[in-house]
Amino acid sequence: GDSLDSVEALIKKHEDFEKSLAAQEEKIKALDEFATKLIDGEHYAAEDVAERRAMLLEKRAQLLEKSAIRKTMLEDSYRYQQFERDCDETKGWINEKLKVASDDSYLDPTNLNGKVQKHQNFEQELNANKSRIDEVVEAGNDLVESGHVQSDRIKEKIAEINKIWDDLIAATEKKSTRLGEASQQQQYNRGIEDVEMWLSEIEGQLISDDYGKDLTSVQNLQKKHALLEADVGAHQDRIDGVRISSEKFCEAGHFDSDNIKTKFDTLDGRYKNLMKPMSNRKTRLMDSLEVQQLFRDVEDEEAWIREKEPIINSTNRGRDLIGVQNLIKKHQASMAEINNHESRIDAVSRSAQTMVEQNHFAKEDIKTRLSVLHDNWNSLKEKAAQRKRDLEDSLQAHQYFADASEAESWMREKEPLAGNSDYGQNEDASEALLKKHEALMSDLEAFKNTIDDLKEQAAACRQQETPVIDMIGKECVMALYDYTEKSPREVSMKKGDVLTLLNSNNKDWWKVEVNDRQGFVPAAYVKKMDPGLTASQQQLVESSSVGARQAQIEKTYATLIELGDIRRKRLDDTCKAFQLVREAQELSNWIKTKEQHAQIQDVSDDLEQVEVMQKKFDDFQADLKANEARLSEMNEIAMQLVSLGQTEAAMKIQAQLDDLNDRWKKLQAVTTEQAEAFEKAHEVQMFHR
Repeated sequence: GDSLDSVEALIKKHEDFEKSLAAQEEKIKALDEFATKLIDGEHYAAEDVAERRAMLLEKRAQLLEKSAIRKTMLEDSYRYQQFERDCDETKGWINEKLKVASDDSYLDPTNLNGKVQKHQNFEQELNANKSRIDEVVEAGNDLVESGHVQSDRIKEKIAEINKIWDDLIAATEKKSTRLGEASQQQQYNRGIEDVEMWLSEIEGQLISDDYGKDLTSVQNLQKKHALLEADVGAHQDRIDGVRISSEKFCEAGHFDSDNIKTKFDTLDGRYKNLMKPMSNRKTRLMDSLEVQQLFRDVEDEEAWIREKEPIINSTNRGRDLIGVQNLIKKHQASMAEINNHESRIDAVSRSAQTMVEQNHFAKEDIKTRLSVLHDNWNSLKEKAAQRKRDLEDSLQAHQYFADASEAESWMREKEPLAGNSDYGQNEDASEALLKKHEALMSDLEAFKNTIDDLKEQAAACRQQETPVIDMIGKECVMALYDYTEKSPREVSMKKGDVLTLLNSNNKDWWKVEVNDRQGFVPAAYVKKMDPGLTASQQQLVESSSVGARQAQIEKTYATLIELGDIRRKRLDDTCKAFQLVREAQELSNWIKTKEQHAQIQDVSDDLEQVEVMQKKFDDFQADLKANEARLSEMNEIAMQLVSLGQTEAAMKIQAQLDDLNDRWKKLQAVTTEQAEAFEKAHEVQMFHR
């Protein structure tokens, strides 16, 4: 047979042949036994039978021998064909694996880990199939040792198998080495890529034009730059590690050593090129920090100026003298702050000027900001000076108005005295009131100097208009109770104070302003009111100006003098009236004493006695006549007092005079009757005589 299949077919045929031989063996045995019987029976043909039997047995023995030889040869051929087949299969498998082991897939880093894993599996497969190779070689050696006819060819096959197996092992080891190198290179490349990515990020940060928009951002950028510098410094060890790895690859003869060296040189060059832009950016950030610090200082100064501007720009010149005095004290404190702060402005200006002279990259912005700062500062100082003048003018005006109010208050205080309708209840009281009024008139006349001083003060006032706060458009509240501040964020107030309401969003605490001071007060302590002027301010508005106020004061003074003169005259009249009352009482007492003389008496029968009585009665009539003129004068004075309005005294006088007149008339009537009686008695006595 020339193939395993043909040998297997021949073996099958030989086995069938042996089976047929075995099947004939019984016949031959029976024939042998029959021949033996014939021979033993001395058959006539015993010799022929023996000969034939011997020939048959010899042929059978030859046939069995040849069958055994063929069987052996067929078995050797089968073993050889199996060896051939195993050799061919093994050779084909080895050649197939050799192709895998000999490829250059390690040059492509794509899925390198997968390739390494695959190669490890490949090596495991080779190790697993090593026994298969050994079995084939061992089978060949057995054939050679058994003296197989194809021993030479078998030896060639064994040698070929061993050779290509060794080639496969060598190729596998080489590929394993290359894959290891490729894996190491991949790790190296990844390290390179990480560093390159880091370098790209750092380079992007270094070429950034962002140097900060304000002080905080610049400080943050400086912190970031410091971290960047530290990061760059820390990466020096990594660069050195890459360099050492590169040198090791080159020394070890790596298959891609040139590319590895080129990559490192490029990386190292990029790393070294970071130093200059990093230093430049650090310097630029320092310059930016300097200018932003300057701008921050400028902004702080401008904020300070803006903080002071509402106070300096305030149109509040005080509600009253105390208010303007407090405002002047506050303004003096503000002026002191401004004067003390000027050194800070000068320091900022010097810093800015130095940076401009050093040709700072932001010098134009510095000039602009510095110019604006100086303008605002000069404006603040001018406004402060103007407010100082305004407050001084307001103080002068308020001082005048305060003095005028004091003078007016004094005059108002004296007005009830000057216009008092109490002229006394008796003569002594009236004389005492007249004396007291004379002292008051002396005070009023002396007060003329104060009025003259006020006139001079009014003429000297630079602010002729009334210094009243314009409250129109502002919401106001009135204090319902006294409140004393308990913290710097609160303000104190007195009951009746009018405060400007700034914020009432909080239901418990409202923000108010009084005398340029802002703070909080309890909402329950105040109530909202219509915006307007206080009574005193309204009075000032009605006065319109200092001149009008002075005219009002002078008019009030003139009115007071007039009232004093009138009261003095009326007190004088009252004194006269009470004198008249006293005289009327005296006359009344006189009438009372004379009434008994006027009583009708029995006339004596004696002429001489009658003449004596007549003489006394004539004296009485003469005295009565003299007092009649006095009574007429009293009646006339009483009529004058009633016409002048001296009602109380006049009523008393009138009542007394009415009584006096009645008594006078009665006295006259009685006197007339007595006179007639005396005349008749005289005539009778003269007749008798």
